[in-house]
Order: sequence, then C-alpha cells, then structure tokens
Amino acid sequence: MHLLIRAFVQSMQAQRGNDMTDEKKKVVQEDFSPITFKRQSQAAEIWRRYRKSKGAVIGLVLLIIIALLLVFAEQIAPYERAIYQDANAILAKPSAEHIFGCDGFGRDVFARVLHGGRVSLSIAVLATITSCALGSALGAIAGYFGGKVDNVMMRIVDIIIALPEHLGQIFYCNCIHREISFLHGHSGRSTRLSERCTGCQ
Repeated sequence: MHLLIRAFVQSMQAQRGNDMTDEKKKVVQEDFSPITFKRQSQAAEIWRRYRKSKGAVIGLVLLIIIALLLVFAEQIAPYERAIYQDANAILAKPSAEHIFGCDGFGRDVFARVLHGGRVSLSIAVLATITSCALGSALGAIAGYFGGKVDNVMMRIVDIIIALPEHLGQIFYCNCIHREISFLHGHSGRSTRLSERCTGCQ
C-alpha cells in the first residue's frame, strides 16, 4: 500500500512538471515570436522628414498665410480700394486705414499688393503646371527613343538656356508691342513695352 501511494505521488509530480515545461515553452515561444512593424505610407514618411527642418516648416507656414491672404483678398481689402485715387492721400504714410500707405496717385498700396499677388500666384501655379507637364513629356520622349532624338532635344534645350534672359524678354515684349499696336492702330503713340520690361526709359 505504501508503494502504491509513493508511485501515485511521483506520477503527480511528473505530470505537474510536464505542465510547467509546457507553460515555459509557450512563454519562450511568445518571447521569441517575430516582431512585425507597420510600414508608414509615403506621405507620412515625407512629412516626418519634412518636420525635421525648422526652416522648411516656417516657410510652409508663411506660404499658407500668404496664400490665405491672397485667396480672401476681396474680403480683406476690396478691389475698389486698389484703384480708387484719393488726392488727399497721395504718398500717405502707413496708418490704420492704409497699412502700407498710399502711392503717388493716392491708391492703397496694401490692396494693390493683395490683388496683384493673386495674379502673380495664379501665373506661378499655371507656369509650374505647364513646365512640369511639358518637361515630363519631353523627358519621356527623349528617354523612350534615345539616340539622335535625345541628342537633338538636348541641344535645343542647351541653346535656349544659353540665351540671355533680357534678350528673350525684349523679344516677347516686342511681339506683344506689335500686337497691341496693330489692334489699336496707333503704333507711333503706343507704349514701348520692351523698354519697360528691360527697365530702360
């Protein structure tokens, strides 16, 4: 009888030891399970790197502020203030009524800056979109065909880059000047736009 009790106790201890080893195995398996990392999207990665540059963040904030001012320019300073000529406010100093003062014709400079900035911003956006589309198309054509086509296109681009900026401005302004003169029919009294573009009087 004593031997049976002893054998029963040993079997229980062995079973308990097996249970403990199974639990330890589970814990070890959980500890060494592969760690999976969630990959960020490309936009999140770009924004994470962009935030590291303080100058870039400050520039972005200023750009957003300027864009909002230009978008809501009509509500901030109506267009009538930009074209209204006040003889009593000629070359007026900055004040609460005229934040940037007035020009030589008594027009509000702040209103003119806002509404002129809207035109400049629209031109900049249009020029950027056009240049990106045209550059991508030309690059795709040059990369696809290669060889002579690529060489010819690159030589044309080199010639355009080599031309002075003022020469191109004079050419464009002369073309516009001729069109305006033809439309108005008084080329002798028309404004010389080429001189204005180059800064020569």
